[in-house]
Amino acid sequence: MKWGRKVISPKLLTDFVTASMKKSGTPVGLSKEEVNSWWREFEIKREGEWFFFTGLLYQLTPYIEKAVDKIEVLEKMKISSLIRFSKFTPSKFLKLFVSPKKERVVEAKSTIRSIYKLLEKAGVSVWYNPDLDFYSGVLLYDLGEEEEFEKHAKLVIERLERAGVKKIVTIDPHTTYALKHLYPENSFEVASYVELVKDLRGNVKEEVVIHDPCYYSRYLRLYDDVREIMSNFGISYHDIRNSKELTSCCGGPIEGISARVAEEVAKLRVNELGSKKIVTTCPICLSNLRRAGGKVVDLAHLISKENP
Repeated sequence: MKWGRKVISPKLLTDFVTASMKKSGTPVGLSKEEVNSWWREFEIKREGEWFFFTGLLYQLTPYIEKAVDKIEVLEKMKISSLIRFSKFTPSKFLKLFVSPKKERVVEAKSTIRSIYKLLEKAGVSVWYNPDLDFYSGVLLYDLGEEEEFEKHAKLVIERLERAGVKKIVTIDPHTTYALKHLYPENSFEVASYVELVKDLRGNVKEEVVIHDPCYYSRYLRLYDDVREIMSNFGISYHDIRNSKELTSCCGGPIEGISARVAEEVAKLRVNELGSKKIVTTCPICLSNLRRAGGKVVDLAHLISKENP
């Protein structure tokens, strides 16, 4: 297989993401104002103890999902070099080629709101200011652009520290890992929402199988917190062999280079998980497993819809 004919050159992807981050602060070339609307017409507090830092990953996933569909088309047409020109005007490229499905945008917004409500229900003093919510930059780190990642991280830290933020609650594995372990020295206490809502109780009559996201399981070791939440909500869950710190990949890390390979990896994982409803805590995992035919639901959605 000749490199660049059936997969996207990693350099093209890196150049696009780096250019997008410099121009817009997100990896897809769209500003956070364009993608972050979950808080509008929703009751949020502007002061509190824990700052609700979404990291924008849930909001960006519908755009990433659609972009992956387009990458698959480019692979088949063998014109992946088109991406080379998109780095100069990433926002125009995305708007021209990537219009996310409305239901996916609505779903992402609903998931974020569910997490916010769960934190309030757990008695967490949570607050939000969209001006202080940024993409973490973790994809730059994943692509090996550590210098650019550090520059972005320092900008985020500066804005948050200037605003007096002391405690941060995150809502996805990638952002949590970035802030807890990759960001330069800072004064924040960082916790994932699953750490703060694990004492909640509820009644959810569901039987599911768990897909553990890589960052939550292999690196942050939060898989027991997720299972404690499920037990407290009466959810019957099943662990397969490749779970917890031995979890299998959803295919997400390769999707920007080859949508086809990513889907094959995701199909392998879906086959491992079986025919039951799949629960995960990562928007990227949810998107990839669903694309491969899995019946997937986000944990926050599941425990926010209790049975009578």
